[in-house]
Amino acid sequence: MGLDTFYMTAIFLFLVFDIRSRTNIYFEVALIIGLLGPISSIALAKFLMRGEIIE
Repeated sequence: MGLDTFYMTAIFLFLVFDIRSRTNIYFEVALIIGLLGPISSIALAKFLMRGEIIE
């Protein structure tokens, strides 16, 4: 839960930077963080449940 909150805060900050600087690079960074956030949470949950990520 804490890691997901960190991802959401990082996405919000990058989107604010994108609006303030009027460039698209921060939006792309926020998009990548948004895509990798749930994947890393799932990988961490699998590791804690089974002790391995890849079966």
